[in-house]
Amino acid sequence: MVLTIFGIVLIGISALDANMKIIECTACDDGIRKLHWNEIKYGNILGISLILSLIPSGIILLKKIKKRQNKKN
Repeated sequence: MVLTIFGIVLIGISALDANMKIIECTACDDGIRKLHWNEIKYGNILGISLILSLIPSGIILLKKIKKRQNKKN
């Protein structure tokens, strides 16, 4: 499940980033946006995707821990 969410979020963030780069292009030649190798923040995209994909698992884990604590009391 985490891998599926990771893939979906990764594609979504990459598409959003690509569209933002096109939108911010105001002086492009013939409507073509040229990218340099350091304009894409791969680490940020992967990091955000990883964090967002782990949130559902973290919530489920916290619920299980809370449920165990309630059973002990």
